[in-house]
Amino acid sequence: MKRACGSQVFPSDHLPPRRNPCRRRGVLVDDGEGRGGHAEARKGAPTRGDRALARHEGGRRARPSPGLLRDRRCCSLLHGINDYSRGEDGMDRRQLLQGSALLAFATQVTGASAQAPSPEKKTYVLVPGAFWGAWVWRKVEPKLQSAGHRVVSVTNTGLGERSHLLSREVNLDTFVKDVVGVFTYNDITNAVLVGHSFAGVTITAVADAIPDRIRHLVYLDALVLEPGKSAFDYSAPEARARSQKAAQDSSGGITIPPNPPEATKKNLGLTDDEDVRLISSHATPHPIATFESPLLLKNEFGHGLPKTYIACTNPALPSIEGSKKRVKEQQGWNWKEIASGHAPMITHPDELLAILLAL
Repeated sequence: MKRACGSQVFPSDHLPPRRNPCRRRGVLVDDGEGRGGHAEARKGAPTRGDRALARHEGGRRARPSPGLLRDRRCCSLLHGINDYSRGEDGMDRRQLLQGSALLAFATQVTGASAQAPSPEKKTYVLVPGAFWGAWVWRKVEPKLQSAGHRVVSVTNTGLGERSHLLSREVNLDTFVKDVVGVFTYNDITNAVLVGHSFAGVTITAVADAIPDRIRHLVYLDALVLEPGKSAFDYSAPEARARSQKAAQDSSGGITIPPNPPEATKKNLGLTDDEDVRLISSHATPHPIATFESPLLLKNEFGHGLPKTYIACTNPALPSIEGSKKRVKEQQGWNWKEIASGHAPMITHPDELLAILLAL
């Protein structure tokens, strides 16, 4: 004799067990064989009816009884768990719920970490002052790179490793073209442009030429000139005369020779003999025409870009004091100080680094 079950027809002796869908734990239920039993005691054990249904379907895994489905449905939906029985490798409902809670927490933490913004990566272009080349930034450059930033250090024509290119024609315009070329051929945009000492004049002219490639101007104990003026225009007459005579005596009026070691140590406030040796052995004669060239601008000073002046105060270099005074009299400057001599990139690289990273 056959009986219908849903949309399928089964032999009467192979019918799946009848269940009360509303049963509670501890309520007697029919096991499909005419015997009763407590659901609590029989939880997780497949009945003979379940096994019969499995045989009828060709050996496929038996469907769990409705009672078991009710106990396990929420976990199966959340985690796709197909093991409805609790054997040696099984998990009870409490363990599954605890696991799902931990999974949800881990997902929230991971998602929050993935959404956290990473520090902005910047490009720094470092321009040295008179007599010096890119070598002077050797203590600052790796620190900026370690912080994840791009650094390009410039050596102007006629100085440092480019001293073989020195000629009488090298002037302020040459220096400006040097830096503009670095921007152009290194595809640099949105850069922090740093000029030390005499290079304050250079970066002012560079900002006038390519303001769209610069995000911030930094004058490191640097010269700040009024448009139309030259560096020599702000020098004391006797100092200017000494420089011109030294240039004439040493190179026929082409370059100003660097200071001897003792004068370098005193003027820059150096206390470490190794720093004195580094500067004295690497400094090269500086083209005098750059001091004689006027600063010519087509736009306002700084072209509206953010500007920071970093003053070195211990000891202060007398030839820079006029520039500091002009900055303090103007609006729109960010003022910082380092208690160092005129070469903080060598003597106080960490203090300089902290200011540059904060820009």
